[in-house]
Amino acid sequence: MKRQILFTITACISLLGFGKVTPEFSPNQDVALCGPTDVFFVCTAPLDPDNIWWDFGDGNLGTGLNPTHRYTTTGVYSVKMIVEKGGIKDSVTKIDFITLKPKPVSAFKSDIMEVPVAFQRKFKFNGEANADSVTQYNWMVNGTAVAGNGTMTHTFPANGVYLVSLTITNSEGCSDEHADSVTIDDDDQPTGVPTTSASDKFSVSVVLNQPLIVINRNAALQEEATINVLDITGRVVVRTKMHKGESSIRMKTDELWPGAYIVELSSQTFKAAKRFDKIML
Repeated sequence: MKRQILFTITACISLLGFGKVTPEFSPNQDVALCGPTDVFFVCTAPLDPDNIWWDFGDGNLGTGLNPTHRYTTTGVYSVKMIVEKGGIKDSVTKIDFITLKPKPVSAFKSDIMEVPVAFQRKFKFNGEANADSVTQYNWMVNGTAVAGNGTMTHTFPANGVYLVSLTITNSEGCSDEHADSVTIDDDDQPTGVPTTSASDKFSVSVVLNQPLIVINRNAALQEEATINVLDITGRVVVRTKMHKGESSIRMKTDELWPGAYIVELSSQTFKAAKRFDKIML
């Protein structure tokens, strides 16, 4: 009889939930992000639940032990996780857990200088700062910092292809970077020409999951052309030819380190450059 009573008491305690594990998930603290971006969730307790349901707070639901959810709209979101184990459900809600702040968009254009100066360019920010003003501008030329704010003026030292980048930060502490190439050569007028001139006549695209880039040029450009791939210091690391009448070629990039490169296409009537990023496969 005593054993029967002891078993009954133990069963009641178990059913009432005494001693059960409190549901928990990571991240373990409030998350502040510059969106849009992904958040990785992991159920950390209880171990090996039978079922898991998620409410990400933005109108989207999910399931699974470690879901990934992308937040796209600026705001503050509460996250709820419901777990089931052994037929018993429990949940945990983290109030105002995800804060998605507005992320600016960095972009700039290059203009001919109003006052003629050889090889000089004026760059002007023309991106988006959202509702928050830009509090910091960081300009770089070939990896070296250059002074500037919403505009930046730079005199290039010699012929070549230069990588110009701008990183902006808004009042929410969110940043974005944009980079593009500038070509300086003997065909330049002393005041220079906009680097976007005729650049729509050829394109560079990366082949996903393969060490290849595809270079296409306008069908009107039929003459033989030279293609150089340059690193951010302006050093030619790959060189090849595009033959007369050829409008598209593929180039291998397996010997290039991950990073930013510039593809320069030049012929008797045309010269321009495009930037591409080699990523780790």
